[in-house]
Amino acid sequence: MMIRVALLLAGLRPFVNGMVSPAAEWLYAGALCGAMGMCLCRSRAPFIVRSSEYAVWALSAVLFFAAFGSVNPFAAGMQAGMWLVHACVFSFCIRLEGAQRQWALVCLLTAAGLLSVRAIREWALVMPALQKNASAFLEHQGYYYAVEVLRQRRATAGFSSPTLLAAYQLLLLPVFCAGLWTFRRQPRQMLLWAGLALCAGAALLCTQTVSALLCAAAGIAWFFFRYGRRRWGTAARWMLGGMMICCISALLFVAAARQRTFFDPANAQNSVSNRLSYWKSSIALWRERPWRGWGAGTFGIVYPRYRNEGATETVHAHNTLLQIGVENGWIGVGFFAAALFFALRGRGAGGDYLRAGLRAGSVLFALQSLVDFNFFVPQVSGVWWMTTALAAAEPPAAAGQARSSRRRWFAAALIAAIAALSLYFAFIHAQLQRGRSFYRQGNYAAARKCFESARAAAPEFDYPYYALALVERAQSADFSSAVLWSLRQASARNPYYAFYYYRAAQYCAEHRQWIPAFGYIEQARKLYPRNQAFAALAEQIHLSAADQDFFSILR
Repeated sequence: MMIRVALLLAGLRPFVNGMVSPAAEWLYAGALCGAMGMCLCRSRAPFIVRSSEYAVWALSAVLFFAAFGSVNPFAAGMQAGMWLVHACVFSFCIRLEGAQRQWALVCLLTAAGLLSVRAIREWALVMPALQKNASAFLEHQGYYYAVEVLRQRRATAGFSSPTLLAAYQLLLLPVFCAGLWTFRRQPRQMLLWAGLALCAGAALLCTQTVSALLCAAAGIAWFFFRYGRRRWGTAARWMLGGMMICCISALLFVAAARQRTFFDPANAQNSVSNRLSYWKSSIALWRERPWRGWGAGTFGIVYPRYRNEGATETVHAHNTLLQIGVENGWIGVGFFAAALFFALRGRGAGGDYLRAGLRAGSVLFALQSLVDFNFFVPQVSGVWWMTTALAAAEPPAAAGQARSSRRRWFAAALIAAIAALSLYFAFIHAQLQRGRSFYRQGNYAAARKCFESARAAAPEFDYPYYALALVERAQSADFSSAVLWSLRQASARNPYYAFYYYRAAQYCAEHRQWIPAFGYIEQARKLYPRNQAFAALAEQIHLSAADQDFFSILR
């Protein structure tokens, strides 16, 4: 029973959006690790450690210990903690056999079906918008108007970005196709798998993500030319050919619909140009710290230092290897490549088409991450580690020799420590969420208590100091040195985040403290030299200070 609870929690991972509630995400991670640890303690099966597990845990350990040398240790620790949680999921799911593995697939497919239906429902909102604006549709070159509406209505289904939903559907679409082929002689099950495949394909189309559709087309083409031409019958060739035609047609439609936002040279901020700019800045950041990197979770903080002219702000490099290189250097890239190699390798699936579909989905997901940031969003990357483990699972006899019970209890203790770490992060984020809620309501005393408890629990975290500065600023209309002290403490813990200096300069300028305002804004501009808001405030401070000096001379 406990195994089913743990697998149900793991399968429902996409429904927990950390962008909406970080506290809920960490509470979920603690519950998941607790359930997996209890299952490991109660199991009597031989405890076997596979080479892929060693590689995944080595990657997690490197990222975790590298967090201590980061420019923002708390943010690095949070991201490294999530990698540890994913390592637990991988180790748990790679041991599943028989009915347990089938239950894991049921949980995954149920969640995928629900999210596909939700995405299609979101996209269906386009039609009422077109009907209400029928006159505009007819007058303003209806095709281009429809394209604009479609661009604004890209489906997300609870993910923070359409590309993340696309990566999730790309991960599971090969499994649905493999299930359709496996149960082709059982009408009821064939209809179920066909429905799931159609919903996943429709949801993938609704996201209008070119990279995911391109990966899907490439995967189908490779599968067709590798297996379908010679080994399978006419039905299989027709099915693969039809899927390839549908995928290429969808790719052409999306490329035409998103022509301006994707690769139009007239649009300086199209997706292709932006990504090339992100990658150029990432390479420059990587060269500055080639071996140890800047620390996990800090790309968005240090990226503005090398942001190219015309490029948009971002917190991800839109390339997994480049982001790991920036954040963790060559050491992190090496361990990540080793983890991928050992996790994705495996013996031939033989007649187990579902396992082949799981492995194909994992490979396509990894390919798509070369132009996106799938691995850095736990909402979708956690599912990848689960499906990869299910594809790599082998019978105990083929995996190696059984280990002693001491290693089982060591693993259980490690999982318990990760669960405690997750609950620790959940408490901090819960206090911050409560404090922000009280702050918006005007209850500054209660907000201060929440922020102070978060600061006491995590004294190296920068945000509680910034939140306390906001509370102090709201409570006092006069100039307060406590506000500047809190902002200085926040910037000391995150020295490459220029907005703390910017807020301090704003506060000093409001109270006509021109000398410290000038110092703070210059520090901010050194970190983010191309920020227009910083330049505007610096000019305002210069003009105001010059006017004050002029009037003081007249007096």
